[in-house]
Amino acid sequence: MMFHSPGRLLVRSLRMTFLTVVMVSGICVICASTKISLNTDATNRKEACGPTGVCDCSFADTFTDVYCREIQPHEVPRDIPSNATFLYIIMSEITRVPVDAFWNLTHLEELNLNENQIQEIPNLAFYNLTMLKVLELQTNKLRVLSPDVFARLPNLETLRLEDNQLQSLSSNIFENLTNLKYLYLQQNIISTLPGEIFRNLGKLSKLRLFDNMLKTLPSEIFQNSTSLVDINLCLNNIKSLPATLFSNLIQMEYLNLDKNEIEILADDIFADMHNLVSVSLSGNPIANLPDELLFGLLSLYSVAFEGEKLEVIPESLFYNQSKLPEISFWRNQITSVPERLFRGMSIGILSLSGNHISSLPEDLFESTTIYEALDLSANQLTEFPTAIIKANETMQFTILLLQSNRLTSINRGYFNKLINLRGVFLSDNSIHTVHGGDFNGPKLESIYLFENQLVEIIDNPFTGDTIKKVHLYGNNIRNLSNEFVTGVSNESLIFLNCASLSELPQAINAERMWVLPRWHRSAVVC
Repeated sequence: MMFHSPGRLLVRSLRMTFLTVVMVSGICVICASTKISLNTDATNRKEACGPTGVCDCSFADTFTDVYCREIQPHEVPRDIPSNATFLYIIMSEITRVPVDAFWNLTHLEELNLNENQIQEIPNLAFYNLTMLKVLELQTNKLRVLSPDVFARLPNLETLRLEDNQLQSLSSNIFENLTNLKYLYLQQNIISTLPGEIFRNLGKLSKLRLFDNMLKTLPSEIFQNSTSLVDINLCLNNIKSLPATLFSNLIQMEYLNLDKNEIEILADDIFADMHNLVSVSLSGNPIANLPDELLFGLLSLYSVAFEGEKLEVIPESLFYNQSKLPEISFWRNQITSVPERLFRGMSIGILSLSGNHISSLPEDLFESTTIYEALDLSANQLTEFPTAIIKANETMQFTILLLQSNRLTSINRGYFNKLINLRGVFLSDNSIHTVHGGDFNGPKLESIYLFENQLVEIIDNPFTGDTIKKVHLYGNNIRNLSNEFVTGVSNESLIFLNCASLSELPQAINAERMWVLPRWHRSAVVC
């Protein structure tokens, strides 16, 4: 049997058998062997465009946009214009796709069927869509996909299958998608992937596989995907990574392996990824990092080893790294930091928060520049680290976080040497004393001292001209001198619990505030 366009079939149901489908001079030849049922149900489906159409249709000389949202009944509309370029049928509770619904849409470049209830896709549903570049099937109820469902989409660049119920994928399902660049498979329940599934995806740039149930990855799975730039594998159950898994990914820039069950990393697992910008391994039970894990990765911007079981950081971890804008070791089991760990580096944000660090080596920051923020919160520090002041000329950060430690007092003049400091967080410590002029930094604006053990403030610790906010609530301050209140800089606010005060200083009285010099507008907020 021969015919020119399957989309022109007018019969409601045509049963035929075939072995293979080929195109010869534009003619479709169907040869017998396997039964197929074409149920068009055209009489039950509403017209897409026109006076009674259920879609919004925009017509132009070279294209037609068809936009269908929340349509009734919940069926793919019929008579979609054959020159449609963009077709959206979304949020319409469609449960099935008629096999011939899109056969005449040979100009279609984008097909969006997301947020429906589609459970399966007929094998030939996308048969004639050879111009299609974007196919969106996310947020449906797909459980199984036929191995050949995407076989006739040679120009497809983006495929979205996330947020379905897919458990597995055939090894050749993407075999003909040689122009695919973006593949979204996240938020399914995929537990395994065949080693050859991406073998023909030489142009694939972005791959999303997070929030599945993967336990392992075949060593050869990315072997031919040399154009990959961005892989997200977080929120799986991956326990180990083959040493050669990323060997050919020379273009890789972003790698996310967060929240898996990885315990051990091969020494050179990242060795070939010279363009790597960001690597994140947070939330894995990794106890030890290889000494040369990051060796040669000179393009790194962000490194995160958060929420793991690290007890020791290798001293050579950042060897030959000269600049890293973001480094985080948040919430590990680290008790000490190697003295030469950051030697010669320029760091934007450094976080060692949430560990068990009680002290830092005095020369830790020798020849080290930190230019945005230093986070040492939630540790066991009992004294302000000398390492920060000793390297004060290179400590250019604007934010210092020291909350939730065991600090009891403030070293006189400590913050005055940090000339770029704008905000200091000292809450949830055991600080019981502050001295006059303790906070006199040239750019200091915000001071957080709440939840400490302050009982009185006699002198004025907050003499900096740029101070705007001082947070003192959560203490048991009983005495607050007039010198303190009147000495705070212009336009500043002091936040505290007034209920604990034995009496309000005279300067806080409303009548007294009026006779203060007009330029003085400091206020206490209770």
